[in-house]
Amino acid sequence: MTAQEAAVGTRNGSSLTLNAGSSSIKFALFFACGTRRLWSGAVDRIGPDARLVVHSAKSTATQITAPDHASAIKCVLVCVREALGSDRLGAIGHRIVHGGPDFCAARRLDAATIATLHRLVPLDPDHMPPELALVAAAGRQFPGTPQYACFD
Repeated sequence: MTAQEAAVGTRNGSSLTLNAGSSSIKFALFFACGTRRLWSGAVDRIGPDARLVVHSAKSTATQITAPDHASAIKCVLVCVREALGSDRLGAIGHRIVHGGPDFCAARRLDAATIATLHRLVPLDPDHMPPELALVAAAGRQFPGTPQYACFD
């Protein structure tokens, strides 16, 4: 199951998928209750040369200030808010690189799961911290919206 498939399991609004790399964030917004992608994009080259690319009916590429993943995800979530307008975000799906011995299938993220994932950071210190930062940022921006993780 992909992060998008897990997130689309909801019937209450559009779904957002997030995928953090060591120097990028990829994202996509899907129409409610389906697999039709409204738009997608990426923040590439996180650091001094960061660039936000959005693919929609009118694709754009914009130089942004994103020295780190926290800054980059703020830009992405602003785009999500603008794209949603008054619509509700029903779920957020995350690609998480490693679930350790406990997590191998898609699952809803709760406090206990997130705490366990933080303990797994030493397994992949390049990818886990940015991925967990996206989970936290999405939770702050969209409180109460269910988040799901899919593990490699």
